[in-house]
Amino acid sequence: MTEALFAQPAGSVGILPKKITILTGNLDSLVRSYTKKGFSVQIGKREPSGIFSDNIYLESGFEIELAAASPANPGGWQRAAVARYGAHMSALTFEVNDPDSLYKLLRNNGIACRILGRSSADTNAAVMSFALDSCHPLDIVFEPTHRLSRRDEATRHKNGVYRLDWILLSCGERMKQVMERILTLTEANKAHQGCCDYWHMGSGNDFTLTRFEPIPLKVGNDPYWFSVEVDNFYWAY
Repeated sequence: MTEALFAQPAGSVGILPKKITILTGNLDSLVRSYTKKGFSVQIGKREPSGIFSDNIYLESGFEIELAAASPANPGGWQRAAVARYGAHMSALTFEVNDPDSLYKLLRNNGIACRILGRSSADTNAAVMSFALDSCHPLDIVFEPTHRLSRRDEATRHKNGVYRLDWILLSCGERMKQVMERILTLTEANKAHQGCCDYWHMGSGNDFTLTRFEPIPLKVGNDPYWFSVEVDNFYWAY
């Protein structure tokens, strides 16, 4: 789809990363690795037939979810995803003040999305959560803003980690085009430094920078590939 087919932004609808979910086949090992780095890990979900997860909250309110499939659910999608992709970032969640308006804006611009957590009987209800369609292995999710300036359970990191500073997105050609258009529609600021373009989401002291990286060689030229590779996210201290 070419740029000419896209509609223009309708008002200000900023987005900001809210949570990353890291999926693993060995939750204990992943939790230990973050504990050794100085993060305070909070016990999270323990669903007998679903997902096991623990959580880390930065002082900005940004969340890191460490997740694995429940041992009681060996056939679940989580185990299938780990078997196919290995331990990986499985979801990047953005917060937005008005998810319903953003959903309509993206759909009007030809960007395929799927509504989350709503039955077919709720067709007249406002959209509160949705995800991009057709990308893999990373899900891109949009949810309502509920960020707090501080949280009582925020990590007490020895180096004073405050927020997510940079996230590097590895995108196939189609998903790069889609994500660049989303950043434009949500009025993120584009800048250039050195050899790279990058985008600034958020404002003031609560912001995240992002840029696009080549996809892994093993993926080939999959246009719908979307991932954050190992160590391609950085913290602000």
